[in-house]
Amino acid sequence: MPPLRLTRAAPALLLCLPLGITACGDDGDTKAAAEGADGAEDQAAPEFYADVAPMLAENCLRCHTEGGQGPGDFSDPAVVDALADVMLAAIDDGRMPPPVADPSCRDYIGSEHLTLKAGARDTFAAWVNSARLIGAAPDSPMQAPVAPELTGADMELLIPATYTPVYADTLNPGNEYRCFVLDTGHTDDFFITAMHPLVDSAEILHHSVLFTVPKDELDPSWLAPDGVDCINDMGATDGMISAWAPGMLPIEFEDGAGIRVSGDSVLVLQLHYYASATGVPDRSGYAMRTAPSVTRELRMAPFGAYGFRIPAGEQTYSFTETINWSEGYPPIRVWGSFPHMHVLGTGYRMWVEREDGTEDCLLEGNDRYDFHNQLTYMFNEAPVVRPGDSVHFECTWDNSAENPNQLFDPPQDIGYGERTDQEMCYAFTLVSIGEL
Repeated sequence: MPPLRLTRAAPALLLCLPLGITACGDDGDTKAAAEGADGAEDQAAPEFYADVAPMLAENCLRCHTEGGQGPGDFSDPAVVDALADVMLAAIDDGRMPPPVADPSCRDYIGSEHLTLKAGARDTFAAWVNSARLIGAAPDSPMQAPVAPELTGADMELLIPATYTPVYADTLNPGNEYRCFVLDTGHTDDFFITAMHPLVDSAEILHHSVLFTVPKDELDPSWLAPDGVDCINDMGATDGMISAWAPGMLPIEFEDGAGIRVSGDSVLVLQLHYYASATGVPDRSGYAMRTAPSVTRELRMAPFGAYGFRIPAGEQTYSFTETINWSEGYPPIRVWGSFPHMHVLGTGYRMWVEREDGTEDCLLEGNDRYDFHNQLTYMFNEAPVVRPGDSVHFECTWDNSAENPNQLFDPPQDIGYGERTDQEMCYAFTLVSIGEL
């Protein structure tokens, strides 16, 4: 994949809570501890709506709701009761909530909704191992604190026509990469201030990438209603706008900020389809909020590494790419980043080394990378990179036979590439230029 495009986001249907695991058996000691927490034998048994529902709303409903990416509607106490042992096992195994970047490195918007608060697991365990009382339902329904879809969009763009993938790529069987030109109706520049994809057939859509191509460089074949195969035909890196993978929340910029779409370019949407089911039609697209002008223009800077080679059998292999911010470069302010690898990825780290030798952590996800839950992290405080500083991005992979995501038997050396059985090391980073 050229340095513009993000691929391989996730399996066709993201199961935020895998159901193919062994449910927890009753552990007498655990149950007794839960029922008699803090030694208070007369402590009231926890109730679903009063004690458990707030945690589920905070941490689970972005995926586990009607029509969501994960199985089960966790606002329904009957569903939670049926899955309770499996849910507790997933929490104790560290799989739920899905691993995310460590906010202690640099806090990001919504971090409080993506990690369990202290005591939340024990409250849930106490309910699971007790009478599982329901209690009185609230007047208003449970809702996730962060909307899983973009609200207030003024532009919704779908691919020109419904398309059914044919998966004809013999080098990458079961995968298809298709690019479609989206008609914005604009001939003048405009700015995207918020965005999120419109996913039609989630069971076959692995990722989407939104980028621009200058009109005078666009091959006319790309205007076909059924798009064009584009696994190796991407534009320049400065044309990238957004990349989406299952688990991704809507991206909304602060007031006055946005990404420019030039009137001299067209928007192109790349869709990566995966043949988990054949004959499935799709008409996905993108929803946006837009503005004619902004006070802060953001750009996508795809920091990435290409020269790595992951040895076969290596369980912990790391590679670091360094970008020296030389004298003469303008300062940039870093607003957020989207770390991306493929199925062998296990961890990532991004930091700024200052000219005086000090370090400033940007992103850290050691042992926290989840191929099935990839997010763009928008920082609460945006650091500045100045001339003389260096930006480092490190990826870690597990290429051993023991990795459950291993695609080769026996393992093979893996290098950079855009296909599922190759690897990537990217930090798709949103920056503004010239700000101190």
